[in-house]
Formats: sequence, structure tokens, C-alpha cells
Amino acid sequence: MDFITTATLLIVGLVLLVWGADRFIEASSKIAIQLGVSELVIGLTLVAFGTSAPEVSVGVASVINNNANIAAGTIIGSNIANIGLIFGVTLFAFVGTKDKATLPLVCFGLSVVLLFFALNDLKINLYESLGFLIILILFLYGLDNKDTQVQTSPNNFQSKEILFALISLVALIAGAQLTVENAEKLALSFGISETIIGLTIIAVGTSLPELAASLAALYKQKGQMIIGNILGSNVFNIVTVMPIIGFSLQTNIDPQLLQKDIWYLFALTGIFIIVTLLQSKLSKTMLQLSGGLLVGIYCLYIFTTFV
Repeated sequence: MDFITTATLLIVGLVLLVWGADRFIEASSKIAIQLGVSELVIGLTLVAFGTSAPEVSVGVASVINNNANIAAGTIIGSNIANIGLIFGVTLFAFVGTKDKATLPLVCFGLSVVLLFFALNDLKINLYESLGFLIILILFLYGLDNKDTQVQTSPNNFQSKEILFALISLVALIAGAQLTVENAEKLALSFGISETIIGLTIIAVGTSLPELAASLAALYKQKGQMIIGNILGSNVFNIVTVMPIIGFSLQTNIDPQLLQKDIWYLFALTGIFIIVTLLQSKLSKTMLQLSGGLLVGIYCLYIFTTFV
């Protein structure tokens, strides 16, 4: 009976996830048109922050339960999954866009570098937490940069699109939550450590909104929104959750994160930044090869995590 219940909830979660992603991207695109902003900006803000809600929720819940390992592991693992798995897969059918997000890309790079130095002593201190918040402010400032703007006139705004976006976002997050909870139960029954659960099961689970939203955007040929979603989500994950850990917990973080996982994040971040800057100039074949490289690195990461 337990297995049937878990399987049923998993299916329900997946249905909510797919439906919510499709509706959320559709509503977000209409909001972008009505506000006269680019889909890249919507991806960097509304879509990114919305799909980051599960990671932030896990981070807050972990801090409340005095468990920095699950919080930090989830954020690092989720960012690795966002780039290696999600961005990698979408590159197989990605259509390049000329829009740039230079300053947000710089903020992402800075957040990963600061994360590396912050983890050196296996603690997130007050000054490092403030550093993450400064990067968040810089990122938000960058959204007003000319690189992320388009010259369009906003149409009459319809508030119903906001309602549709909120309803579909709730379905998206609820679907991810159902999937994560049931996957976590199965993992715990096999005695898997909290850090590995955070790096893999919860990380991939909380990345499901990004995956569903990115695939929906890919289907609708909205490349700007894919880049904005991955980039914005990764930045939000780091610069919101890490300060929460730093301000609230002074417990040591699992050294595994510094010994192996952060290096995978470094490599994937570098490739992501390069591909994002050059994607409008890369051929379809080069984009597909880049996607294969990212997915290959992610598969290697998962293999080395469990071996």
C-alpha cells in the first residue's frame, strides 16, 4: 500500500509539474509582452525566482532544523543540475538569441567564486553572508542594464495574466514538492547520507521546476527565457540561501562539498558563461556538442558521488 501511495503521489506531482510549467511559461511570456520588457528579463526575474522557490524553501527548512549540510548540498547540487542536466539537454534543440546578460553573468561568476572561498573554512561567516547580499543587489541592478532591455512599447496590462502565472507557479512548485518528498523517502530507506541526498535527490527534485520551465520554453522557442531561467535561478539559489546559513548557523559544513562538488560547479559555470556569451555565434552542431559535454560532466558527477 505504501508503494502504491508513493507511486500515485509521484505521478500526480509529475502531472502538476508539466502542466504548471507549460502554463507558467505561457503566462510569463504574455506578461513580458504587455510590460514591454524582454523575455530574458522575465526569465531572470519572474521565472528564475519562481522556480528557485523549492531550493529556497529547502534552505530555510534546513536552517530551522539546524542542518547546514542539506541546505548547502541542495544549493550546490541544484546549480550543478541546472547547468549540467537542464541547460545541457536544452542545448540539443536550442535556438540562439542575440540578447545579452553581461552583468548578471558576472554576478553569477562572482557568487560561485565567493562560495568557494566561503567554504574554505567549512563555515559561512557574517562578512561572507554580506558579500552574497551585495552580489544580489548588483544582480538586481544589472536587470536595468541596457543589455537586458528591449525597445518595445508596453501594451495594456491585463492583471489576469499575473493570476494565471501565480496559479501555474503554485502547481509547478507543488508538483516538485510531491516528487521530492517521495523520492527522499525512498532514498532514506536505503540509508543514504544527508549530504548526498541534498546533492542528488533533493537537488534534482528542486531543479524540476527549472527543467519543466526550460523544456516548455524550448518547445515554445523562447531561448531568452531558458538562459534567464538558468542564470537567474542559480544566482538566487546561492545569494539567498547561503546568507541564511551564515546568519543563522555556525556549524561545520561537510568537507566533501569543498573537496569535489565545488570543482564540478566551477567547471560547469565556466562552460555555461562561455556558451551563453557565444551562443548567438555558435552553429547548431557546436551547441549540441556543448550540450553533450555538459550532460557528460553531470553524469560523471553523479557517478563519482555514489561510487
